[in-house]
This record gives sequence, structure tokens and C-alpha cells, in this order.
Amino acid sequence: MRSSASTYLAVVLASVTPALSSPSTRDVAARDPDRLRDASSPVVTSPSTGADGAHDLAAFATLPADPRPAQIIRGVHYWVGNEDRIDVFAQPLRALRGQGGVHIGVGAEQNWVFAGWSRPDVVVLMDFDQAIVDLHHVYIAAFAVAPTRKEFRALFDDEKASALREAIVQRYPAGDVRDGALQALSTARHRIARRIGRLVAHLPARGTSSFLTDDDDYAFVRDRVAAGRVFVVRGDLTGPRTMDAIAAASRTAGLQVTSLYMSNAEQYFDYTKKTRKNLSSMPWAPTGLVLRTHGDERLDWVDSTTPSAAIEADLEYLPANKPKDNFHYGIQSGPSLQAFLASPRVDSALSILRLAPPTSVPGLSRLDDVDVAAAQRAAQARRSSSSHPSSNSSSHPSSSSVSSASTTLVSPSWETAR
Repeated sequence: MRSSASTYLAVVLASVTPALSSPSTRDVAARDPDRLRDASSPVVTSPSTGADGAHDLAAFATLPADPRPAQIIRGVHYWVGNEDRIDVFAQPLRALRGQGGVHIGVGAEQNWVFAGWSRPDVVVLMDFDQAIVDLHHVYIAAFAVAPTRKEFRALFDDEKASALREAIVQRYPAGDVRDGALQALSTARHRIARRIGRLVAHLPARGTSSFLTDDDDYAFVRDRVAAGRVFVVRGDLTGPRTMDAIAAASRTAGLQVTSLYMSNAEQYFDYTKKTRKNLSSMPWAPTGLVLRTHGDERLDWVDSTTPSAAIEADLEYLPANKPKDNFHYGIQSGPSLQAFLASPRVDSALSILRLAPPTSVPGLSRLDDVDVAAAQRAAQARRSSSSHPSSNSSSHPSSSSVSSASTTLVSPSWETAR
């Protein structure tokens, strides 16, 4: 059961603040930065067993990195997310509290928000773009020197930029990790400040909080960093090494995967044999969740209209010419994903989403079914019973096949999710 914010914050700050500033808790990878950059070691923030000693996390500390991709999507580094409705994931993730487990996520700041919501034992942050790995070094350094959420946010403002730079220099020895973090800070700081400003306005306007606005959430996330339970690695959802190693490390630690966030990465690949194995071989908790977004125009999109309470923040933090970014948001149980990946007729995330039942939030689907044929029949029944079939024809396949066929994508723009 969740403790009160004041009690939890007091306990955490009393116990972890010395550890955050202690040289003994600096990233293991920073002591040998070349290992992280090219081969084997993720960022960790303290010894491999957690504060309670209950889990052996040594295997997480040696996760192998996947090879660098020949090119990144459109040659763009996705420093911040543009998924303006991540609030739809808040309630399902909060329902995971008390289960612990492992959160795995691609991308940037979204995962720190999700960790505060779900309260996992271990957080694995991965991206196939080394620049985003470097960016997470910045966040870790920021947590280390910011006892409160307000101080954390201030570090990305102009007045405190030099303090955050100094925190990076103090935390990481000279080498690739430090250089990468400093470059990420220099390139992305203004984008991060804008994104933080929008999240601070948007999430409360939509009825939810985050580590940026809730002291208890912030204390928990900072505690994960201090306890050495945050690991950062260059990893590819479709790659040959990292996903297999995360699955093995989770089993060694006796932990189940409780959440996997893939953003809209699945827009850019189909399910090969290796990708199916990467996703299905995770030790999924029975209640584990897969979180994804997708920009296919045949899917219903969640309304991303700015709420009135956040209009001023958008006027302050967004350029006037920023286009509207639209996504379908999908939630699927881990066991359901495993079942669907076992079907050769399911060739992509789109083929799953076109069978996923809608929720009370237009553009948000949730699929817990482990029977692909039953899900297909249910989708057909929804189409047949609809009094306005044309309004749903873009959301579901019109034939008996669950193949994605051709995919129409919304091009990423400005500061995009992936």
C-alpha cells in the first residue's frame, strides 16, 4: 500500500542522499566508458545488489549493447517525446504498484514518468541511438544533485545550466561517457526544459501527476537511481544481444517484467523470427503490460487537443508552427503479446492493434486476450454490430487476415517520440 508522500520522502531522502553524492555510487560504466559505448556495460548507479539485498542484479550490470545501427530514423535524435497523451497510461501503470518487477523502455523522459507511476524494482532504459543513452547519463547526474523535483527541473533552465554541467563532470571521469553526456546536455537542454514545462502543465490538466509534480513520485525515482536499480544500455528491440540479456538478467534476479514501453518504434519494423523471440521470451508477469503508440492513419487517434489549463504552457514552450502529432495508444498484456507473437499471421504491431478492443477513451485500446482467433472474431463482431460501420473501418481490418498489409504512417515531426 502506498505510504504518504511526506513519510516516504523523508525516509528516502534520509537514506539515499549520502549515497547519491558518494563516489562509490558513480556509474560502473563511467569507470570504463568504452565498454558502454561499444560493447557490454550499461550505466548503473551503485553495487549490483539493491539496498535490501533481495535481488542479484549483477547480470543487469553487464548487459551487452547491441551494435550501432547503420542509420537512425530519418537521421534525427529523438531527445524528447511528442506523445502528449501519456496520461492514458497512468492508471494501468499505477495498478502495478506493489508488484515491483522490471520496467523496460525505449526513448527518453517518458520512462522516468512511467517508473514513478508503476514503482518497479528495476528500470532498464534502452535505445538504439547512443545519443539517447548519453541523455540518460544527464538525467542520472541531475537526480544525483537535486534532492527535490523543483531543483531537478531548475537544472535544465539557463540559470542552472552550468551547475548541471558541473554535476556531469564531477560524476563521470574523463572519457566517452562524460563527453557524450555533455554533448547531449548542450544539444538537448532547451528541448528538455520545454518538454518538462509542458508535462508539468499537461498531466495535472488531464487529472494526473508525475515525478515532476509529485514529491512521492520524485523520491521513488531518485531512490531507484541511488539504489543502483537503474540500468542504461544501447539496445535495439530487434537486436541480437540486449533483449536476450535483459530476459536472462531478470530471471537470474528472480524478477518478472511488469512493463515494456516501445513508443512508436514498431511502426518501423515487422516481426521477424528474432524480434518475436526478443519480445516473447521475457519472463512476463501475469499482469505485465506492453505500452505502445502507433501513427497509422487507419487507427483511431487519441485526442491531443491542448486542455484549457495547459494553453499558456504551450504558448510559452512551443513554437507557433509546431504541427499536431497524432497517435493511437495501445495497452496489451504481456501474456497476450506472447500468444499473438506465436501466430505467424501476426506480422506487426499494426496487425495486433487492428484487433484490439477499444476502451472508453477514443483512440486507446486494450488487449488482454490470449486467443488470436477469439480476438479476430470479437473484432468482426464489433464491426458487424456497429451502427456506423464507416466510422470504424479505419480501425480494424476488413478481411479475415490479421496481416498489417500496407501501412500508412504519419511522419515524425519536430521533437518526436521515436
